[in-house]
Amino acid sequence: MHKFFGFVLSSLVLNSFFASSATAETATPVKAGWIVQVYGTTYPAKELPECLKDISSAGSVQRHYAKVQFRYVRRMLVTLAEYEEIDGLKPGDRVEIVPADCAAGTLSRIAKVVEHD
Repeated sequence: MHKFFGFVLSSLVLNSFFASSATAETATPVKAGWIVQVYGTTYPAKELPECLKDISSAGSVQRHYAKVQFRYVRRMLVTLAEYEEIDGLKPGDRVEIVPADCAAGTLSRIAKVVEHD
């Protein structure tokens, strides 16, 4: 009888472990980063990065974008991120981002400002 309960208990533990690791893999990681440049509504369209030109030509005047540098493993990467209105966002501010690939058609998103410079 004890062997049966031991088997059931170990099965439950293993199932919960694999279920939690599966959800951890699908969750989007938040990365710490730094603002490199802010693209305001008055930024010249001809000087926008290539993947923002398509978005800005679609009439997305209400959106705000910034170039963000963040660490990934042992490399520093740069991404373009969209953010809601954040007063005083400027280069050097520390932020948390949800990274994505602009070239693949998805923009990173600034989740929150950690520290204004």
